[in-house]
Amino acid sequence: MNCLIADDNELALIMLNNFISQTKNFTVAAKCRTAIEAFDFLKDNVVDIAFLDVEMPGMTAIELIKALPKKPVVVLLTANPAYAVDAFDLNVADYIVKPLTLARFLQAVEKAKTLLSKEKQEQKQTDLPFLFIKEKNVLKKIMLNDILFIEAMGDYIKIHCVDKWYTTNTSLRAMEEKYGKYFLKVHRSYLVAVSKIESIDESMIYIGKNMVPVAESFRKKLMEKLDLM
Repeated sequence: MNCLIADDNELALIMLNNFISQTKNFTVAAKCRTAIEAFDFLKDNVVDIAFLDVEMPGMTAIELIKALPKKPVVVLLTANPAYAVDAFDLNVADYIVKPLTLARFLQAVEKAKTLLSKEKQEQKQTDLPFLFIKEKNVLKKIMLNDILFIEAMGDYIKIHCVDKWYTTNTSLRAMEEKYGKYFLKVHRSYLVAVSKIESIDESMIYIGKNMVPVAESFRKKLMEKLDLM
């Protein structure tokens, strides 16, 4: 993990650098002596964790965090515990009252890693593709990963999910053109999520309790998509 350390005290910087060098898979990407230096670095560079002394000349670490458009996970260090409320309002990983010890540093590292993991998981969930359909004048969000298969029904399509289904007024062709990277056409009336297929025989795909017909003209493309042993 890449780290930024910032402290106007040279001995504190040396100590932080030494502690990080003893921590597996941690490296120091930048050493800063003011919050302004840290701000200039973080504008153009990404780090996983920033270890910041609160009281630095020109700008405090609290002001720095508020000014950053994209914030790393932060551990604050200070000799003054009065900033604790402000610090935790900013969702910092930890707040260490000096003097810093290796044991206390490692405790902060674990908290920072937990928060970083949570943020990455939340980002991953946010990045998952989805669509909205209109149902009874209400827009409903459906995660593409929840869809098993899509069935054409005249002027409508039926979207089959694990525990329910939805209908919406669009065509299978439109769905294939927009979401073809997620679903494969196996029949003129069906798109399926290949990852959800449990078994296939001569004429049917089985997805849970559902059976989806396979047209011979689409079988070759389906076989190419499967990871056959």
